[in-house]
Amino acid sequence: MYRTLYTPYSYGGSSALIPTQLGNPGIKWETTDEADLGLDLSFFKQRLQGTVDYYHKQTNGALLSLPVTESSSYSSLLGNVAGIRSTGLELSLQGDIIRTKDFRWNASMNITWPKTLVTNISPDANLSQLGNLTGLEDGNIDLIKGKPLGLITGLKITGIIKTQEQLDAYKAQLGGYADPSAGYAPFAYLSLGDPMFALDSSDGYGRYPLFDQIIGNAAPNCYGGFTQEFSYKNFDLSLYFTFSQGGQLMWGDDVSSLAFVGTSNANAVMLDTG
Repeated sequence: MYRTLYTPYSYGGSSALIPTQLGNPGIKWETTDEADLGLDLSFFKQRLQGTVDYYHKQTNGALLSLPVTESSSYSSLLGNVAGIRSTGLELSLQGDIIRTKDFRWNASMNITWPKTLVTNISPDANLSQLGNLTGLEDGNIDLIKGKPLGLITGLKITGIIKTQEQLDAYKAQLGGYADPSAGYAPFAYLSLGDPMFALDSSDGYGRYPLFDQIIGNAAPNCYGGFTQEFSYKNFDLSLYFTFSQGGQLMWGDDVSSLAFVGTSNANAVMLDTG
């Protein structure tokens, strides 16, 4: 990470060294300051037990790639560019519902209410490395200072073009981007039934759809699990269940159908766009 590395290579009968990693002499270890506060409870001669925990974790100098000039022959430079804070409350409870000489029924559950916050992010960080998981949008996850982790960003649909008046008004807002005589006009062939997107401010040529609108949050409000354990003499049976409440998912098939990407095996939502 902090050293520039080269790899031996042979071409046309000659030996050479090709660069494979651009070093960053200023890179440091990620640092994390963490504080935890817990309380253990026990009742009925330890037949019922519980734990309450609160955690506060601050990570500074998280590693992400920084863009470099293409003429350098390197694709990126790793650097300490992000800070993330994680806090949460955890609750667990377990106990024996039935306990005899040969039979035991034990139940347990846990639940966590997590919160995250991006406390710092370098404006130079290359966030494209976070991924484009469905391939149907222009980047669907983002890191934004002052916002939680798990944000889903993309184009925000403000409505469907249903009348000629709406079509004309929307094209007027798009300006040159909807005028085929202006040159670059990706929205020149808009028609009734097409979606309308939230637009940025005019750049003199027209208004273009905003690609970085927050359209959801994948982080759950809480998550946890519960277990049922049964034992009779030498036989044991365990059942484990997990749950998550809150959090949103991007349905790639729905996005594809709304955008009319192909027509085979399309979702019925395509019928509602007209």
